[in-house]
Amino acid sequence: MTITKKITDELLLPKDEIKKSFKVLRDKGILYTEAPSVDDVGKKEFPIRMVGQAPAANLKKNEITIGPFPIEKEHYLQLKKRFGSDKGIWATYLSLIKMQYEKIGGLIEGYGIKTDTKSKGLVLVVNLLNLFNIKNPMVFKDFVWFCPNEKCKKIFTKGIKKKFLKDDFSWWNIYINVGPEINLETVDDHSEHFSKIPNNLFYWMKYFPVYIGHIVMRLYSVGSKGLNLKPFSDISGILEIIEKEIDNSKSKRDDVNPDRELLIKELLDYNNIVYPVDAKSVFDFLCRIKIISVQKTKSGIAYVLAEDIKHPYKILKIPSEWEERAEKYIKTGSVLFVYFNDIDEILS
Repeated sequence: MTITKKITDELLLPKDEIKKSFKVLRDKGILYTEAPSVDDVGKKEFPIRMVGQAPAANLKKNEITIGPFPIEKEHYLQLKKRFGSDKGIWATYLSLIKMQYEKIGGLIEGYGIKTDTKSKGLVLVVNLLNLFNIKNPMVFKDFVWFCPNEKCKKIFTKGIKKKFLKDDFSWWNIYINVGPEINLETVDDHSEHFSKIPNNLFYWMKYFPVYIGHIVMRLYSVGSKGLNLKPFSDISGILEIIEKEIDNSKSKRDDVNPDRELLIKELLDYNNIVYPVDAKSVFDFLCRIKIISVQKTKSGIAYVLAEDIKHPYKILKIPSEWEERAEKYIKTGSVLFVYFNDIDEILS
């Protein structure tokens, strides 16, 4: 299964919309990959790097990959004025940004790297950066990506039994150990900047009405700041967040696919759940699917976000006929055709 197929199934979106979203992320530089098309994204030979997502999250504290890393375009242009064409200064400065990206996915205020300027680990990373396209980075609308060159590939793949073909970029995931002399801080050291999103939330994206996913993500972003869930003491705090997200979404009305929403409404009607259209009905909807619960406390009422969101199959009744229509909608991009029995014949 290609990543395109996986995403269309999980988000209930036609392939053309996925391609459009992919292009937007790529043009902005939020996502970076050497995959020639969206259908190739997710293949082992075309790893993905993203702004805000640490590629080395599964490595040991002092290990980093040799793959690409980003900085904001505005930051890059400022550095260009300061550093000019001095590759040595660039390599030294970028080595610190590279290590920070590897551990927390980007730059945050207060991040520190404790080391001696003569440490072998720092010298190793600076030497690694000298094998990157420092003079000619990949410049996008919002971000700039620095990538390892062919010489870097040759040096770090030497001695590895696996042969990396020209269009195989999985060698980005090769990692090095910077040693004990460098103390690389991780997300746990800066938890105040991060929030916790339950894994099962993503299973719900297929069944969420438009923008509900954004609203839930925002609620968890606020409610779990510091990686700990904290209850909302009153409903007004939740409604304020919901209303703000709804207001923000009004400028994106062109992105709304009415065909998709008709399918979602059909499913909600089948489950006797009101399709949410305003802050209060969104709150009621989230309570109904058990993402928000109302609990009595000694001081009154608390509104609590679920730490473990229940899978949609445990909340919703999903008829097989609806799943079939959803699959046809993904193929055609139109709700009109999903009720035709001979849809495959029409498409062929």
